Amino acid sequence: MPIIERVVGKKEKKGKRISYKTTAHMKNAIKYILEEGKTDDSLIGSVNLINKNNAFNEFVLNKMTYNKMPKSKLDTSKRMIVHFVQSFDPKDPNITPELAKKIADEFASSIYFKEYQVVYAVHTDAGHIHTHFIINTTNVTNGKAWQQTANELEAMKQLSDKIALSYGISIINDRSKEKGKHVENAEYQAEKRGAGWKKEIFHICKEAKEASSSMEEFVKLLNENGVKVRLSESRKDITYMFNDKKINSDKLGFPKRGFTPFTKEALAKYFAEKALNKPNQNLINNKEESNINKDDKYNTNKQYLYALDNIEKLLETDDIKNDGGSVGHSDGSMAKMFYKEESKKSKGIER
Repeated sequence: MPIIERVVGKKEKKGKRISYKTTAHMKNAIKYILEEGKTDDSLIGSVNLINKNNAFNEFVLNKMTYNKMPKSKLDTSKRMIVHFVQSFDPKDPNITPELAKKIADEFASSIYFKEYQVVYAVHTDAGHIHTHFIINTTNVTNGKAWQQTANELEAMKQLSDKIALSYGISIINDRSKEKGKHVENAEYQAEKRGAGWKKEIFHICKEAKEASSSMEEFVKLLNENGVKVRLSESRKDITYMFNDKKINSDKLGFPKRGFTPFTKEALAKYFAEKALNKPNQNLINNKEESNINKDDKYNTNKQYLYALDNIEKLLETDDIKNDGGSVGHSDGSMAKMFYKEESKKSKGIER
């Protein structure tokens, strides 16, 4: 399986570590991962971007929309991006740049990056194939800053493992002290500790949970996949049974790290939040039919694209800079403001 590492930043000449808190840091990081010679266009992907090769400009425009840009070049109060690297074992004969890109595409399409702009690239210039992911810390729908707990990071790593395993990728045993050791069977280390069956139950539970909208559906899917469940109102814990083995829910996961996602309490919370966040499709469809004007949508997109092409001017225009409050992203307000100002100066630009 690949290793997922979060990159804090390189050290400067003075030994101080860069933590991606300036526009320059953001620009340099994106420029680095897209650098010709390290990758090529077929190995580059993106999420929530119009043009993957214009990632920096789109990152900036989204941050300006929500007033998340630094107030000056010296302002380091905001983290601009998050940087992850997904590395593969150089001894694994199955991994290729194309397969690494396929794994990256699936990983980047997960729920963790759903509302954030992401640009990623597979690098082939080093001794091992690896993929860089740069995430804009500003949410595209509400402007909220990227937050990630230790549990969420662990879950992200597990997802990376699961995707890689589905393609037959072998292990880099990075969680022991034997870094870089090649292991043929993905379950080898777990089975050596007598924990292979626990890992299998965990992954079956994870898939069943994601595919369910209630506890009843969850239990039904588990039964269909060979996991029996002992669940009752009088019992605090759930017991999962698989191939003559059983484990209580408070032991399934990483209890020492506080990550036990299949307890009765955790599942009840998960399904309640899922029900709360489920959109009413009929209301959405009615709203779209009654409120969306195709010409307005076209003009908004055109204004947004124009602002992207002129991002340097947008950064330099004093009266277009954020005034302390956010502006609506969905209707392209920031782009519209800039487009309107520039249209006054140039003939032939449609207003």
